[in-house]
Amino acid sequence: MYIKNRAAALVFRILLLAGCAYGMITVSGVFQGRLSGRMLAYYTNISNILCFGYMLLAAAHTLTGIVMKRPAGFPAPLPKLKKAFMLMITITVVVYHFILAPGMYRMNYNYQAFSGTDILIHYFTPIMFILDWALFDKKNGIRWYEPLTWLIIPVAYLIFVLIRAEVGAPLNARSVRYPYLFLDFDLLGAAQVYGYIALCAAGIVAVGYLFFLLDKLPALFAGRSVSKDVDINAR
Repeated sequence: MYIKNRAAALVFRILLLAGCAYGMITVSGVFQGRLSGRMLAYYTNISNILCFGYMLLAAAHTLTGIVMKRPAGFPAPLPKLKKAFMLMITITVVVYHFILAPGMYRMNYNYQAFSGTDILIHYFTPIMFILDWALFDKKNGIRWYEPLTWLIIPVAYLIFVLIRAEVGAPLNARSVRYPYLFLDFDLLGAAQVYGYIALCAAGIVAVGYLFFLLDKLPALFAGRSVSKDVDINAR
């Protein structure tokens, strides 16, 4: 089951866009009169920007459906891309909550852990994006192999981080080249970093298949309900 009311979906998506936009504008330093391209080295920021872009498209798509009076439950645009982004932003909240936050991780531009901005980019956007899929998307559409394809985005980010470390400017005054401690080859060495990467990859695949199972649950329960009705009628 999912909500087919496009007006409700539009309001929800506008709220998501507003919170995500405010969080990203604040963390970028625009309000303080500074804007650093280094913010794009961080997975959190990239995932928020991509999810914002997708949700902007989804909101426009929803509004168009309302204006043109399309049938209820008109599907979201680029559903496969949406699920890949959903996993991407889920990684943001999971890694932050279980790995970075316990160590009071700090970025390099007057970053404050658990501030309003921090909560917006690490919790609000991920949770709202997941809820958007849970509430407004038709289920039973994820194929068994799709969670594996969603690894493309994290792998692309890893390649970007490795290239940037070699050709880009240091991220802070301590000449740190890597945005996250568990990716810091200079500090930890290759063996330990690759171990962390393998562990993260396994976790990402596990979360992807969790979404796969959640996607199948409505059809599973519907099948059981139909089966029970048939049994009752047979009696």
